[in-house]
Amino acid sequence: MEQQTPFGKSEEKPPSYLEKVQSQLTALELLIKMGWQYLTPEETTRLRGGRLGSAILEPILLEHIRGHCRYEFKGAVHPFTENAIQNAVQALKAFRATGATHQHEQAYDLLCLGTSVPQTVEGDTKSFTINYIDWKIPENNTFHCTAEYKVERIGHQKHYVPDIVLFVNGIPLVVMECKRSAYTQTKKKPIDIAIDQLGDYQVKEGIPQLFLFCQILMALARDKA
Repeated sequence: MEQQTPFGKSEEKPPSYLEKVQSQLTALELLIKMGWQYLTPEETTRLRGGRLGSAILEPILLEHIRGHCRYEFKGAVHPFTENAIQNAVQALKAFRATGATHQHEQAYDLLCLGTSVPQTVEGDTKSFTINYIDWKIPENNTFHCTAEYKVERIGHQKHYVPDIVLFVNGIPLVVMECKRSAYTQTKKKPIDIAIDQLGDYQVKEGIPQLFLFCQILMALARDKA
């Protein structure tokens, strides 16, 4: 069980009832009404094959690429080969998260521009782009949310558990930390406590792999964000 403190969570006890009611559950309810599909913590563990050090939900990403990514050659539209699809996913997974700025820039470029892969048709080989996110037709993407997303800390057999994570095609793009409206143990504002927690997650000994592709971080405290 994980003990909740005003300065964040250790790895054993779930967050307090108040935080779930005041911030986390209300945020999830709104997200689901907006169309985000909810995944249970158990489902996110299964989708990572039990490898909690991984942040990407790889089966969802593979399904998106297989279902929606195509290339045009000599007037005909073709699906990418399985080898090309696997190489594209590996390009995302290849990062060793250190918190370095250049890594985030490279990850951002991959999200925005996709990755180039060679394909051979009728004996002619050319490079074509696999896009991880369809920026032109949003409905071609899949949108998932989860709560209590357990991620293994780098170099530790321990975990951090961000409150809410949002995924587009299995790629984590948003992390939310939820706090109750007030704490008696500290004079710090709940929003500031949540911001501090998001900072702790990102350090080298934390779970920086979750933040490689994140574009939005949110600190929530009841009706404040």
